[in-house]
Amino acid sequence: MTRVLQFLRATSRYLAVSVAVLSGLGVVVLVVMTLLNILLRNSGEGGVPDVVGWGEVGVAAIAYLGLAYAQHLDSHVSTVVVVRMLPRRLQRYVKVFWMVPVCLLVLWMGVETAREAIDSISVREARMGAVPIWPAKAAIAVGVWLLFLELLVQLLDLLFGPARANWSAAAEPDGSQLSDAV
Repeated sequence: MTRVLQFLRATSRYLAVSVAVLSGLGVVVLVVMTLLNILLRNSGEGGVPDVVGWGEVGVAAIAYLGLAYAQHLDSHVSTVVVVRMLPRRLQRYVKVFWMVPVCLLVLWMGVETAREAIDSISVREARMGAVPIWPAKAAIAVGVWLLFLELLVQLLDLLFGPARANWSAAAEPDGSQLSDAV
């Protein structure tokens, strides 16, 4: 199980970082596009065609492509303050208890977003006929599936990883949190 877990951990990290880079590049493109639009409008040229539509579609893709990397960094909003007050062993049980339904929910989201993306791609869906929506729907599905992979890796780490050996231990002497061990 250790080799499989190491492979999943490395794969999840590689994919999460890769799409986070794409997400960051998407932010740069949106900023440049918006600045160009402002410059063109101020010069009387009329602006970039469909810039609002591209921005709306782009923001959705950008947000979802960054989810897995944010989860990997443990930088999502969470209940760390409440869980931190529990004994270390109980922290792990609580985290496992909630990771299972979260994994199932994100798995369901992955299935549904993939279904929507496939439908959208098959009809080449576009916003008001001009701006294609299907790439954003595909990016949302990819982002949700990568989030699921990261959550699954974290759950398997809690259950079978190196942190599992410390479940019976009391609080760590250095006061480290649960997320430090995972």
